[in-house]
Amino acid sequence: MLRPIIIRQAETRDWAALESCFAELQGFERSIESNRVDPQMIARDYICDLITDCERLRGAIFVAESDDQIVGFASVLVDFRSDDPIEERQDHSYVTDLYVRDTVRRSGVGSRLMRAVEAHALAAGATSLRVGVLARNDAAHALYLKLGYRDYEVVLQKKLGVAE
Repeated sequence: MLRPIIIRQAETRDWAALESCFAELQGFERSIESNRVDPQMIARDYICDLITDCERLRGAIFVAESDDQIVGFASVLVDFRSDDPIEERQDHSYVTDLYVRDTVRRSGVGSRLMRAVEAHALAAGATSLRVGVLARNDAAHALYLKLGYRDYEVVLQKKLGVAE
């Protein structure tokens, strides 16, 4: 039976769980995209950098908690800026991560985490929010579309000198 899930802002006591969730996310992404680094090599540094970025860019990390266990997280950077000179409006907010553990997937946790980051960005004055997704991550892409996001830009890649 699924226990109640609470969405709240992450606290210092959640850092180890965030590292674990990120490592699982990175491991999954590595299984569909070979250019991802071994999660165990970067999990701690990634979360430390994310916390620093949140402090610097008015961001936040939200966790989904059930029975005192972190079952997912999402993070947003409010004052994110594109460095692309062709964009007229370069300021936007950016969802850096969304991850939900297998045990509670497809139960609405991802949607609830996204609503939390959207509310944070909106309360901070953001007018647009972007999120990236790997092309082969169909489930995440479908969730974002369901939540009202639209494809903004598609980046294609070809490995040169390698038969695929």
